Amino acid sequence: MICRASLTLMLVVLCVLLIPPANAHAIIMPNESNAGEEQEYTVTVVGEREKHTVKVEILIPDGFELIEAAYVKGWEARQEVDGELTSVAWVGELGVDESVKLKLKLRNPDREGVYRFTVIQTYSDGEEVRWDFPGTWVRIKTPSIQELIMKNLIYIVAAVVAAAVSSAVLLRRR
Repeated sequence: MICRASLTLMLVVLCVLLIPPANAHAIIMPNESNAGEEQEYTVTVVGEREKHTVKVEILIPDGFELIEAAYVKGWEARQEVDGELTSVAWVGELGVDESVKLKLKLRNPDREGVYRFTVIQTYSDGEEVRWDFPGTWVRIKTPSIQELIMKNLIYIVAAVVAAAVSSAVLLRRR
């Protein structure tokens, strides 16, 4: 009985030591968007090491077009261009257990698919950690008919009202 309890305790301790904390990563939101549309993405990065984060670089997948890298107080955005835009890096300082929200306004690709953004977090000692997992992936989809109708509902209603008013005016003139 003692051996089984000891084994269970050892397994629990091993799991706790090997599984990274839930906040030890970067996440991009929203993780789903429509093809061809402009979208503001928020990348949240947490300083989970004992060293300060001094740079966060986001590698932009092919097909996305940068519209704006938003200003974040205390951080300077820099674009890396190699023919096409390849990344945006923010240089600043993020303390231990602090987080920063970095905003990118992008035009989505026209093709559906899952696109992998890679986030590279650089610490004050030069160590780099690459975050490339489902939390940094974005699914681009073609909008459904319902989504297109809802997005354009104001224009549809305006057209119907204009047609009704025009018809009423024409009927009144007769």
